[in-house]
Amino acid sequence: MDKKYLEALKEVRVILSDKNRWTMNHLATDSNGFFVPINNVDAVCWCLSGALCLVTGEKYSEPSEKYNYFYKWLNKMSLKEFGAINIETLNDHDGYDTVIKFLDITIERFPNDLSR
Repeated sequence: MDKKYLEALKEVRVILSDKNRWTMNHLATDSNGFFVPINNVDAVCWCLSGALCLVTGEKYSEPSEKYNYFYKWLNKMSLKEFGAINIETLNDHDGYDTVIKFLDITIERFPNDLSR
């Protein structure tokens, strides 16, 4: 797996370290809580998936093959560590604190789980 995704996880962790920059149920929202495209100049909050797409430049609806592999690994980790079927469920149902824990775990374990 491309190490750029480890750097992406670290960058997302920085972005979402401020709870005011995190959202649920939308990839990105503006300051009024309305949905906006991920890279819109008015976007101020992102969910986990939205933030990952923002920092990697991937399109949520049309991911590259490499990103799709990374996304599957994240979903595997989400299920393994928190019982959430995917990272969207983890974000929207388990909440902010779990998202931060998840990021910390995936950053810590990224090099060790490359072959799994």
